[in-house]
Amino acid sequence: MGAAPLEEGKACTLVLRPGSAVLADQGQLPCKVIMSCFMGSCQNYHVMVGNTMVKTSDFTPKNKKIYSVGDSARVAFEKKMSTCCKKTRPWHKTDKNYR
Repeated sequence: MGAAPLEEGKACTLVLRPGSAVLADQGQLPCKVIMSCFMGSCQNYHVMVGNTMVKTSDFTPKNKKIYSVGDSARVAFEKKMSTCCKKTRPWHKTDKNYR
């Protein structure tokens, strides 16, 4: 059983594995940094991708660019670590398709 092909330009839900998304100067999704917090061994970020807030952490941020609140950046991820599906509402454990 395979996934149905997506149509270009149609809405979909992007699902990323935890830890697979990072902030970068180049990447798939443009974003705006709304929170940047140094936590010792990692830099925590909250960014807005369109109207959606995305939370990510950059582990071992030493010698890497630190993004500040208000900065424009890109959310970068490896395509093999993501899935797109046509379902555009959040999954819930009572959903018959929940796994």
